[in-house]
Amino acid sequence: ATGAVAESEAEVVAGPGGREATGEEAEGNGELAFVALADSLAPRCLDLDAEESQESGPECTLELRRERAALLEELCRLKAKFELTLEIFRSILHLDVGATWADIIERCEALAQSGGTDSACSTPLPLIATDADLERERLEENLEAQAAYNIRLRQLLEKQQVLLDMSAQLPQQNVDARAECEMLMHKLQGHQEEMSQQDAVVRQQAEQIAILEAALGEERRQLLADRKLRETEGNRLRADSERKRAEVRELVETLAVREDLVERLRGQLSGHEAAERRKRMYHASRSSSGVGEDAVSDYNSSVGSGRTSAVTSARGPARTASEQDGPSAAVPKPERPLEDMGRDERDAFLSQFPMSSRTERHLRNRLDDRRRRPGVGT
Repeated sequence: ATGAVAESEAEVVAGPGGREATGEEAEGNGELAFVALADSLAPRCLDLDAEESQESGPECTLELRRERAALLEELCRLKAKFELTLEIFRSILHLDVGATWADIIERCEALAQSGGTDSACSTPLPLIATDADLERERLEENLEAQAAYNIRLRQLLEKQQVLLDMSAQLPQQNVDARAECEMLMHKLQGHQEEMSQQDAVVRQQAEQIAILEAALGEERRQLLADRKLRETEGNRLRADSERKRAEVRELVETLAVREDLVERLRGQLSGHEAAERRKRMYHASRSSSGVGEDAVSDYNSSVGSGRTSAVTSARGPARTASEQDGPSAAVPKPERPLEDMGRDERDAFLSQFPMSSRTERHLRNRLDDRRRRPGVGT
């Protein structure tokens, strides 16, 4: 950077043609030379900073910024010294504001030849005051120009700082962009793999759906066929059921008629059986009363015989009229001995037959009389 500044100063002093500038050119180009120097240093510094930042990387950015700030500060200080020196020479030699370095040199040579005496020193005081006012105004103008120039340099410095920050951020931004791009690529690959898997699953599900639809259609056709068969079978069974129901209805009616007939026959049979029992009990009572006094001693046997005749008349076959009326009619002997009936049971049984009941009471009274007689055994 220092070498570039030196080369720029040499170019400004030498002029555009590469020759040494004369005193008039140097003095006339006083302020313009420094302005041109500052303007030429800015792009050169930018180029140098860009080259060094590309070569050395972001680690030298801070050092370059420091060197650039120091260089600009030194340049401004040098320009101020140059202007101050020029104004001092003009004031000492009593020159006007437009005096150049050539006028200063000529004035110095004239003073040397005259032996140090200066006729211009006898200038009246009002002229000196006027020159001082003009000099003050010129210095104020130079100060304002210097302030504007400093502002412009500061703006240029801020722009360079922004450019340096952007150049320093570019590698990191590139790294971040590359990392983000890689991450997006990984995500894209993952999404593509997931989509391929989902496509495979969708194809499998579509195949399964097609198989299930075919099976469902076949099952529907089978169900329709079964439904038709079952409807036919149901119609046939319904017809059979109606026919069976009609037959059952006829059978029920026939059974009701038969039951009525059976009830009438059962009533008639009960009447005949009751008459037969009364008839047999009546004949059994007559045979037991003709036995005499000897039969009284065997009271239980006669009662058992009467009971046997009653049971036989209820269960056994009906006897003929000749057997009932014959002289040899007697109480039939039971095939097995009957159990003795209790008194209450015997009374309840004989209450159904008045003749037998009277015979029973007569026999019981006679038996009681014999028991009450002394010396007579039962």
